[in-house]
Amino acid sequence: MTLWERWKSSLERLKSTPRGFAVNVRPESRDLIPEKEKQEIKDRIKDLERTIQQHFDPKPSGNPARELNRQLEQLESHITHISATRHETERVINRLKDFRKQEDWADSWEKLRLFIFRLAAAIGFAAVVLATYWLAQKWNIPMPMRMPQI
Repeated sequence: MTLWERWKSSLERLKSTPRGFAVNVRPESRDLIPEKEKQEIKDRIKDLERTIQQHFDPKPSGNPARELNRQLEQLESHITHISATRHETERVINRLKDFRKQEDWADSWEKLRLFIFRLAAAIGFAAVVLATYWLAQKWNIPMPMRMPQI
């Protein structure tokens, strides 16, 4: 099946489905939100509309000084918000730098611990080999790679 045929069949299936969500909703399931919450949502929407009208009204107020003061207040609030966001960002960056320093410190200690472990393991293996050859020499047991006594 080509891409065009798949797209065409998908379009046919889409056309055959019933339109709209309300057709498939049962009448008893429409009132799932209590009246108190509905009223609270309506109040929040009204408050949001009021805020939008206050702060983003494109019509000038008629008084240029008042309009300039309103714009300056908005600019000051934006600058304050940007400054606070910048300080918060710097604080997060410094915290990440401190975390990176701690990570580097822990990584260097881990490397040192691994080096000490490898050194101790090498010394331990060498000690076992030397002790084995010493005991073999003491008890006159022939060992491979032993120097012949002349």
